[in-house]
Amino acid sequence: MNTVSGRTYSLTKLQQVATSLMAALVLLTFVGTNMQALLWQSSDWLVSTVLPAVVVDLTNDERADLAAAPLQRNTLLDQAAQQKAQHMAANEYFAHFAPDGTTPWSFFKTSGYVYAHAGENLAIHFTDSTEVVEAWMQSPAHRKNIVDTKYTEIGVGTAKGKFDGYDTVYVVQLFGTPAVPPAAEPAVPEIAPTPIAAVEFEPAADTSTTADLAALQAQIEAVSGAVAELADSNPVPVEEAVTTTEPVVLAVDAPEASVASNQLAAEELVPVVPPTTVSMSKANTVVISTELATSSGLAVATLIEPSRAHAGATIAAVATQPNVLLDIVYTGIVGVIILLLVASLLGEARRLHVVQVAYSIALLFAIGGLWYVHALLTSGAVIV
Repeated sequence: MNTVSGRTYSLTKLQQVATSLMAALVLLTFVGTNMQALLWQSSDWLVSTVLPAVVVDLTNDERADLAAAPLQRNTLLDQAAQQKAQHMAANEYFAHFAPDGTTPWSFFKTSGYVYAHAGENLAIHFTDSTEVVEAWMQSPAHRKNIVDTKYTEIGVGTAKGKFDGYDTVYVVQLFGTPAVPPAAEPAVPEIAPTPIAAVEFEPAADTSTTADLAALQAQIEAVSGAVAELADSNPVPVEEAVTTTEPVVLAVDAPEASVASNQLAAEELVPVVPPTTVSMSKANTVVISTELATSSGLAVATLIEPSRAHAGATIAAVATQPNVLLDIVYTGIVGVIILLLVASLLGEARRLHVVQVAYSIALLFAIGGLWYVHALLTSGAVIV
């Protein structure tokens, strides 16, 4: 309380209630910043089973808003995403291409997924599964992968680990369009060589061979002399001599090369990665805007009409979205505080209690600051 001109000024009842509720907000913010570790990060089941299902559902929600067909979850893509997440966690890196040169497409190959089109989104350092998808949607490159209609299937993998010295959860989101596997070239059977019996030849005794060779040599010399005499009697004028510069083309019959043998394997196609740009969103989300997608050139396989999976639509899924529930509670309390402070402000203004009016205004500013701090501390994700 304050004393001014002999009068004692203390917080009104409404202001006291508002102050108590603001203390509760501070507690909620503290809980929110630690909700991930308290509720679900410590549970392998929530991280490895529920979280991927929730990410799939939230991704399909974003596609539904744009009238795009939902993605069907594929077991092989899940395996590839899980392998990539574990690879990053084991080697403590966060990038599409590993420091050892491992490409994203190598995980498609090891899982046995043959694709016509493929893409990848990554995320770490988050406290809510909702903000992961929202962060991807705020990045044009990542959003393109999520809403691209050429993709028909999805896989999500997670792994716990450390990055830059902090405990975190790696999330890998893979997109794919299955392809018709290339036809295997028919195996050429090996034919064992047929043994050939050795045959010995004995030269026949022919005394005329030497005489024939001598006669042939004499004929060759006679023809050469005649050609030389003809050239001397008919010389070519210098001005009529023509020097040709046309290239000599030699035609060589060669078998046509096999088209299949000249095609690069899909995992050898390294896409040109555009320059990266880092931006900060209002939600303190670090976005590294790079698009990672490729196509193998194989024919797209016919896929059964995908059906949306609702594996994540359970009560347990709420544990992966603590900020959603926290924001609802927080918003409700903030609304009550604002109503109390506005009521106190109007009442004290009619009574001309300047100090009490100042209290109410200061508390309104304080609640605004608490809201900003809460949003800063309980949100954010790093994506690539």
